[in-house]
Amino acid sequence: MNMDEYLDELKGQIRDRYAKTFVSDEIRSHIEEQTDAYVKKGMSRDEAVSRAVRDMGDPVQVGVDLDRIHRPHMEWRFLGFVLFISMMSIGVHLLINSASGQQLGINSVFEYISRAHILSIIVGICMMLIVYRADYTFLLGKSRIIGALYLIVVAFMSGLFEHSYKINGINRWQTTSRAMLLLYLPLYAAILYEYRGKGRSALFKIILWSVAPLLCRFISGDVPASYGLFIIVCEIILLGLAFHKNWYGVNKRSVKIVTGVILLISLIIGIITITQADGYRKARIDNWLGRLGIIDYMTDDQGANYINARLNDVFTHCRLLQRSDEVIQRVEDIPGFRGDLVLAAIASNIGLIGMVGVIICLFALSVYVFRISYRQKNNLGYIVGCACGIAIGLQCLTNILIVFGVLPLADTSLPFFSVEMSFMVADYMLMGLILSIHRYKYIRTDRTAVKSIYAE
Repeated sequence: MNMDEYLDELKGQIRDRYAKTFVSDEIRSHIEEQTDAYVKKGMSRDEAVSRAVRDMGDPVQVGVDLDRIHRPHMEWRFLGFVLFISMMSIGVHLLINSASGQQLGINSVFEYISRAHILSIIVGICMMLIVYRADYTFLLGKSRIIGALYLIVVAFMSGLFEHSYKINGINRWQTTSRAMLLLYLPLYAAILYEYRGKGRSALFKIILWSVAPLLCRFISGDVPASYGLFIIVCEIILLGLAFHKNWYGVNKRSVKIVTGVILLISLIIGIITITQADGYRKARIDNWLGRLGIIDYMTDDQGANYINARLNDVFTHCRLLQRSDEVIQRVEDIPGFRGDLVLAAIASNIGLIGMVGVIICLFALSVYVFRISYRQKNNLGYIVGCACGIAIGLQCLTNILIVFGVLPLADTSLPFFSVEMSFMVADYMLMGLILSIHRYKYIRTDRTAVKSIYAE
């Protein structure tokens, strides 16, 4: 049996088409190395090849063993952790809504909100499993096209939904567009991967892709500037990881220039947003700057400082491990206590220690995501996985800082706990990407990933 016949027989035992390429190249390399060794010992070339092929063993058995190693794998522990957090979220909201229903005497309120939250989780889990079954390497060679089309949809579909129904005065599309921008981060990560090895010529294009979400925000007018800046911070962290990998072969000076340009553009947009803010939005900003001592501003606990004052009052009077009916009543007066400010409702229902436990679980999930990403055999899986971890971790961090008054009040979300289907689905889709990355960790190397572009 010659080498080609041996490899064909071996590849016939392997089910994944990418694994066929990877394994075939590896076995061919081993055979050629052994052949060269035999030639040096005095064998003829044909005899050396035949001997090296025999040394590899039965092609069927070797193929079966390699198929077992290089088949897709589900990360069951990670999936179990995500489902555990999901069940925790359902339990927390059952407590929150049952307290609200008892105080209002309306069982339907409790039932409706609980069912809506559970529906969001079910839809999110279904989307997570769909993304998991997809092969994340489909982004190779297509991420820039997909990214451009994606931002165009976010920017211009707001016109179609301009008169859509509102919740608490907020257009329903505003929340959905924010969640959609969250899903831009894995696309941006894949774009960074595609530009690797292209040197300084890629840096200007990377800057454009970095500020694209802010341009999208100004075109559509629906995405809050604060959330656009959140996306920029995530992108800068991803760009730092790419520079750390030395993907673009640039010196530290170029790194500083690119990062500085992105920060400068973001700062200019931020200053414009602050200076043009009026009414209640400006009062919130002034109130925040006053609390930090940056400007001389008298806070009004019944005006712009109302929410911060109520939050401070809630956390001051919460118990450590028990629910407090008195505090729950105070939480009811805070707008968004089931959404952006859900941490206050969690603390009032399960105590401060319970709230800290929820926070620890969410940050532990982010660390788990980074752990899976770091162990990938290809850089695309690494950077896309890191984008998912940064999105979840930074959402948690900004939500906590906003709730505790360190950052000004702005649109935010606590992953898996804030009642909002669009964000819930987006977060679960990010988790689906992580499962997909782990699924193909033994199959998608940088070499086979690049080959797949040309094979298609």
